[in-house]
Amino acid sequence: MQQDTYNIQRVHKISVFMTCLIIILMVINAAIVGGIEEGIKRAIQASPCIILAVINYFLPINDYVKGLIFGIVPPMTMCVLLILAGFEINRHYIIWCTVALMALYFKKEITIAHGIVVNICLLIVFLVNPDGIAGPGTTLDLFLFIIIIMDAAIILLYYLSKWGRELVNESVEKEAQTSDLLNKLQITFDQVENSTNTIDNRITELNTNINSIAESSKNITAAMQEMAKSIQEEAGSVYEINKTMADSLEIVYETRDISKGISSKADKVNEKVTLGWDTMQQMNNQFNIISDTITIANNTVYELQSSMNTVNKLLEEITQIASQTNLLALNAAIE
Repeated sequence: MQQDTYNIQRVHKISVFMTCLIIILMVINAAIVGGIEEGIKRAIQASPCIILAVINYFLPINDYVKGLIFGIVPPMTMCVLLILAGFEINRHYIIWCTVALMALYFKKEITIAHGIVVNICLLIVFLVNPDGIAGPGTTLDLFLFIIIIMDAAIILLYYLSKWGRELVNESVEKEAQTSDLLNKLQITFDQVENSTNTIDNRITELNTNINSIAESSKNITAAMQEMAKSIQEEAGSVYEINKTMADSLEIVYETRDISKGISSKADKVNEKVTLGWDTMQQMNNQFNIISDTITIANNTVYELQSSMNTVNKLLEEITQIASQTNLLALNAAIE
């Protein structure tokens, strides 16, 4: 069930104020027309209405029942006066004023209930004292005309109360929706603020990281420059090594050629040695025949022996040179 947020207390205050104001105006009018005594008499007659209105205002009952009481007390009082004192136009005006007052509550049920009570009161007045409705000679047709006009006004006020209440309810719903939207908007703002703070923190961290990266880039650039310098130096060293290797390779080739020449000469010497040994064999075979040539042969042998020693020394030197050459070539290949 939808909560009623219409300010009914404000309407109650208006009802009490209007009741007191109408009675005060009635008393003043009576005092002006009939004198002070008539004014006092009218004040005494109307004082119960003021007392009932004040008591009703402070009664702990339903607000709409309280509003209905505010609306029916003056018409009932006026109807009693119409029966007892006869017709006065101002009493009808007071009844009409209460009909309009009920429309301030924007509650169609109060408007209908008040209209029924007013119709019953006027019907009682017509049945008891017909002249109290519109003065002497009041007929049924005139009474019905007055009732129809009043009921038409009540019906109009009924729709006014109904549509006004719908507008009030829609206004309350819109206010609730607006409040929800404002709460959601506030939550969204809070989330945006939190997100903004998070983004600010991330931007700060990003700036710190960018500065660190920039510093690292400077260090890397310096390191790359050092590496490039080292690479250039290494390239120069490699060039020198390649040049040295090329020179060593030329020496190796020359040594190889020399070794080949020495090997060829050694082969020739070996051939000569072989021939010499053959000659010695022949000389030994002919020793007995050619004894005179022994001395010469021995000398030849000694000479050949010396030549062989020389050849052996040369071979040893060649072997050492070849070993050194192989070591140089091996070192160059390793490098």
